[in-house]
Amino acid sequence: MTDEELAEKVEAALAEDPKVEGALIDVVADGGEVLLRGTVGTFRQKREAQKVAERVEGVTAVDNIIDVRLLTEHRRAEAELRADVLRALSLDGTVPGSVDASVDDGTVLLSGTVDHEHQREEAVRIAGEVRGVVDVRNDIFLNPPLTED
Repeated sequence: MTDEELAEKVEAALAEDPKVEGALIDVVADGGEVLLRGTVGTFRQKREAQKVAERVEGVTAVDNIIDVRLLTEHRRAEAELRADVLRALSLDGTVPGSVDASVDDGTVLLSGTVDHEHQREEAVRIAGEVRGVVDVRNDIFLNPPLTED
């Protein structure tokens, strides 16, 4: 399959997915590696676009540099956004209270420690679902496993 054919397959998959506004995303393929660029209205759309591209046969890697540009009515004060992220994290029984969040211009930085990788992944997923988040950075450390002596 040529790079052009792969890019067309990814574009078609994006266009078919109702969770992604594929018309605003440009796709470039190079030897199985796909670059996604463009603009979407929510962090969820950015994340879903990557998942869609990763599922396309022939794709070996995805570089997602899509920008999230919130509409004016979705922009939120940093303190309010942080409070909502922390609330969402606390409502999920998977994410321990040791996870904290800070916000800078819509980007959430998650920090703290967890015992399992799935807790890190869940924290990122939850933070990304909060209205007004444009990106999530994961700086959560994984505690080393306990060893028996």
